[in-house]
Amino acid sequence: MARNPTEANPGSGLHGVGSMPVSLASRLRPNSKRIAQAICSFLAVVTVAFASTDALEQAVAALQAGDTARAEQVLRAALNARPNDGEALGLLGVVLDQQKRFQEADPVYRRAIAIEPRSPGLRNNYGNHLLATNQIKSAEEQFRLVIAVEPHNTNALLQLTRLALQEKLAAKAAADLNALPAGVQGRVDVMLLRMEAEYLMDQKPEATAILRRLSGESEHDVGGTLAVGSALF
Repeated sequence: MARNPTEANPGSGLHGVGSMPVSLASRLRPNSKRIAQAICSFLAVVTVAFASTDALEQAVAALQAGDTARAEQVLRAALNARPNDGEALGLLGVVLDQQKRFQEADPVYRRAIAIEPRSPGLRNNYGNHLLATNQIKSAEEQFRLVIAVEPHNTNALLQLTRLALQEKLAAKAAADLNALPAGVQGRVDVMLLRMEAEYLMDQKPEATAILRRLSGESEHDVGGTLAVGSALF
């Protein structure tokens, strides 16, 4: 019995092509192989990505528990698999900072930022690192870069406020405080900073009002409280 030339060859491995011309089916064979290879590559990337996420979660948990050695171990293992993972590098920088290994942390942060230059989290952590190593101007630059991307970033604005108050730049500090999200304006640390800024601008009634709100007292020595508050910063 003559074979219908439009049927797929049973031994070809192609199923469901029915009335498809043999010439088209033959062209699909190499394409199917490429598609399969692409799917395998995609699944491999997804698997590594999930593994990286899991490693980051483990490292954060270890860091929060105070186990910096474990956090470092997990992150270095993750970076062996994905050496250009900016998030893992940035977190490793935080771990090294916690261990006071500032010289080792600096190039780790720089590499992370080179990979993800617009990451507010990386630049915030690098700014904190620079503050810890007394690189004040460089730290301020990092925090300004953060708010260029996220204008209401709480950490960056609070750090900039503290730096401005250290230089007695009260108006600058007040401007950064005003940019904070409404949800944090009532926090004690924010109110103490604002009280200090008001006092430096000779707005003593405003400073006293904040103090009364914080303490619930009708009378208090603003200057003495500011000295205590400044010690917190």
